[in-house]
This record gives sequence, structure tokens and C-alpha cells, in this order.
Amino acid sequence: MTKKVMVLMGGFSSEREVSLESGSSIAKALEKKGYEVIKHDLTDSRKLIEVLNKEKPDVVFNALHGNWGEDGTIPALLDLLQIPYTHSGLTASCVGMNKYLTKLIAEKANIKTAFGRKMTAKEFITIGATVARPFVVKPVSDGSSVGVFIVEKPEDIFKIRYDDPATELIVEKYIPGQELTVMCYQGKAHVVTEMKAL
Repeated sequence: MTKKVMVLMGGFSSEREVSLESGSSIAKALEKKGYEVIKHDLTDSRKLIEVLNKEKPDVVFNALHGNWGEDGTIPALLDLLQIPYTHSGLTASCVGMNKYLTKLIAEKANIKTAFGRKMTAKEFITIGATVARPFVVKPVSDGSSVGVFIVEKPEDIFKIRYDDPATELIVEKYIPGQELTVMCYQGKAHVVTEMKAL
């Protein structure tokens, strides 16, 4: 019997368009492998629950990026509905999406991290000019490269825009060098990708 896979994509985060692209590619690959695929663009959470109840997929492939998909929200919903899914579970997602909490856990495990502190966007606007440059500013909870700024000159501070003054940020010392991301599967590293600014 062919397994039914729902590919969940789109969503409400700033990475919506990337999610739609990767979700479409995932759906095509699954179809080629012979799975019955349902593509679902998440724009309404109630509609998602209706579709899940109607289609009864064997598994949900979580292709959402950023908030909702990677922060534990969707894993929590699917756990409640007892539907298997790809991606990390609820706790790992919540911790992994929160850069500040991840930083604290890394430090407790004696993993070196850049010197820095957490503050709100409002606080940053007030004291940002007094922080020793160069430094990096990034939202506490968002995709790994979303909203990340390197401040090298005083005027760089004015390029940074956050709509909500309560947005939590991490302000850290800038450490030059290569940035690499590595996918791990079943305890083994695969596909090392270098991140470069455009």
C-alpha cells in the first residue's frame, strides 16, 4: 500500500517563499519515489487541521522554515494529533530555534560562544552606538541568517530595522572566519555548506 505524505510548506514566517520552493522540490522527489503526496500551503491553522482530518496522511513532511515550522509549534500540533512527522521533536525545536537559550546550553557544556548579551530592539536603539565594534546583531528567534547584521561603522546601526520594539535580539562580538553548516543524519555528517554574504 502506497504511503500518503503531506508536504507542509509556506507558513507565516519571513522565510515563506523559500519554504514554498523547497516544499515543491520535496513533493516532486517524493512523487518520483512513488509516494502519494498532498501539498499543503499553510495560510490558516484551522484549515490545516481540517485537511489533516480529511486526508489522514501517514506522515507529514515538515518543509516549513522559520517560526511555526522550526520553533516547535507544528511539532506540538502533530504530537497532539498523533501524526508522525519529519523534523526534530517539540523540545529540540523550541530550544534550537531560540539562539539565546541554545547559547546558554552550549556554554554550560563548555562549548565556546561569542561574547554577547540579549536585549530588546528598543534597548539596542538606545545603546547600540556604545557597543564596541565590530559586532553582530540577530533576532533571538528566527531563521539562522534572517535579520542578521554586522555592524562595522556607526552608520550601520541605522540600517537595522525591527518593526516591534519588544523583539529580542542577541548582540555579539564579531568573529571573522568561515561559516559552515553541516547536515547530520543518523550520527554521521553529510553535505558541508559554506555560508557567504552576497
